[in-house]
Amino acid sequence: MVDKGKGSIINISSASAGPPLSKAFTYSVAKAGIRNLTQNLAREWAPYNVRVNALRPGFFPTEWSMEHFITPEREKAILGHTPMKRYGKPHELVGAVLWLASDAASFVTGAEIAVDGGFSCMTI
Repeated sequence: MVDKGKGSIINISSASAGPPLSKAFTYSVAKAGIRNLTQNLAREWAPYNVRVNALRPGFFPTEWSMEHFITPEREKAILGHTPMKRYGKPHELVGAVLWLASDAASFVTGAEIAVDGGFSCMTI
């Protein structure tokens, strides 16, 4: 992409990138690294017209996570902190991905786009 002078990279971050989620130490560390990588590459490759952004999904549980990670208590806490009061569905990430990949986002780089039902805007 650098050699061609154009491109769009979309990394996958997480609501766990910061602040980190409890009981997900290694996952949170990895996703915080994705956020940092996204910002560093965006800065370095912007002069070459290569955009680097990240999608920051909220909770899009899998069968495995529902069975091994999300207890009824944890689900109550997650949904209680999500204004839309539900989990995301994979198809709900498509619009943000298409936008970031398109020329409509030609001046967007280093951004982390939250698709999280409002999780990231909640406080106590």
